[in-house]
Amino acid sequence: MCGNSYTEIVEDTIDGFDIYIEPNPDQYSGGYVWSVSKNNEELESGLVFTVDDGLKEIHKFINTSSLSYTRNIIKDLGSEKSSTLNNEKLAE
Repeated sequence: MCGNSYTEIVEDTIDGFDIYIEPNPDQYSGGYVWSVSKNNEELESGLVFTVDDGLKEIHKFINTSSLSYTRNIIKDLGSEKSSTLNNEKLAE
């Protein structure tokens, strides 16, 4: 994946999520700070020892968020369909 050079910064977009990994500003603790954003809103962030660990955490978050998003869409579509059916029954 990526090397672990202290000056390494990762900035990219994955499945519509903006990701960012940079060296931890606290030089005594070390490691890297990572974050995931969408529409200029930070959704999640964390502290890891390596860039590779940061990428793993980011992918885990994105996969979980994408699944939740899909479930919500399906649930909303089901509610709309149910509501439409109820309105049709009331109209009869």
